[in-house]
Amino acid sequence: MAFLFVAVGAAIFKPVVVGTVARTTDETNSSMGFGIFYMMVNVGGFIGPIVAGFVRTKFGWEWVFYASSFWIACNFIWVVFFYKEPTTEAKSANPRSLGNVLSGIIEVFGNARFFILIAGLIILLMLGGKTLSLGWGMMGIIAVGWIVLNLIIDIPLRSNEKKSTKPVPEIIQPIKLHNWRFGLYLLILSGFWTSFNQIFITMPEYIRDFVETKDIIETLQVIFGSGIVDIIANVNADVIITFLNESLKTLSNVPPNPEQITEFIRHLRELKVAVPEDMLRDILISIQASGGLENKELIKLSAEQLIKAGQQVNPEYIINIDAGAIVVFQVLVSWLISRFKPLPVMVVGIVISAIGIGASAYLSSGIPILIAITVFAFGEMMASPKSQEYVGRIAPPKKVAMYMGYYFISIALGNIFGGRLSGELYHYFAVKLREPEIMWLIFGGIGILTAIAMILFNSFALKSGDEMKKSALEEENL
Repeated sequence: MAFLFVAVGAAIFKPVVVGTVARTTDETNSSMGFGIFYMMVNVGGFIGPIVAGFVRTKFGWEWVFYASSFWIACNFIWVVFFYKEPTTEAKSANPRSLGNVLSGIIEVFGNARFFILIAGLIILLMLGGKTLSLGWGMMGIIAVGWIVLNLIIDIPLRSNEKKSTKPVPEIIQPIKLHNWRFGLYLLILSGFWTSFNQIFITMPEYIRDFVETKDIIETLQVIFGSGIVDIIANVNADVIITFLNESLKTLSNVPPNPEQITEFIRHLRELKVAVPEDMLRDILISIQASGGLENKELIKLSAEQLIKAGQQVNPEYIINIDAGAIVVFQVLVSWLISRFKPLPVMVVGIVISAIGIGASAYLSSGIPILIAITVFAFGEMMASPKSQEYVGRIAPPKKVAMYMGYYFISIALGNIFGGRLSGELYHYFAVKLREPEIMWLIFGGIGILTAIAMILFNSFALKSGDEMKKSALEEENL
């Protein structure tokens, strides 16, 4: 219920913010407007994890949520004292009733029957994974069955609609599509968000399990001194001592076998310590030969040795370079791309992001991963603000916020697809086969396919740059 409150609040709040940017900019400055908006979003994205980490360490987890609520509440200051409505529905020449608004929400893509069809497919995607434990094949069969069922129901409804002399209620009308180009655009864009989400879902796990980040620590020590280690790579020695004690209990007096060492190494990486297998094996054998669990002093010294040799940067700090790069460079990038049309810029941005994601297949040390994430961030700076700008420019003037709300469906689909693919591909290729490079090539490939689909969409579905605008205006006039 707590998460649903956050979701509903964001669903009300975010489209209005983006809609305001769309209503208060035009073709001459919309690129910069959406760029500034996206930069400010990432100011929060960059500072939030750092502040949360500090608050959690100093005061405890519960204070992270109190602090988050406080920062959200600060928005009342801007809303009450500084925000000016770009338009006021109540004072417009033709104010819409709540019924008109709710009807318009459903009919952006089609009628109520089409809305039910799509809602069923989205619910299947949401529940088909962990909740219902359905594989992709079974989900595909159910989805096709749901579509066929609705088409069969349509047969008598179409016949009844032709015979009826009175308006037929929407719930018993056959399925009708209105602005199908907009729906197709959002579906294609969900591929970008599927790839995008891997920076935050999969990358921390990959860094933890496969990347050696000692090079980042050594570089920052040269620049900022040794104190930086306690900030970006803090490891609790007591936790490592507990790990050694638990490991020794499972070993008893038997030397560790390769399977046990592999499992111990994986567990150590979860604690942000990465050491060679030979080193850990020698340490465990040395402790066993010197009294085992009774030799507390040697266990403590061994823990310090492991930390010194294998201390790793917190993965959350590494992926935070994405938000940091956007804060620094977004305005410059927005200014450079402002003279170009949104769709070509989106395609180029998606390709650059795909390169940044796919490059991770060949990288296993900290600084190269930082560079790959930065490359991804530059693609994101081009694709994400432009994709929102594009929707703002093609939406009917009276329905900008509504269309921007629907824009977030592409992000939601990206979360659904990206979350499930992340778990399944990481488990199979990274954990089981120990070949994470295949996983990253797949995610990079999804980005490239999205760019290709966007080019085809622009060439065949739009035919001209005003087609989506025309469809939206026709739907509004209806």
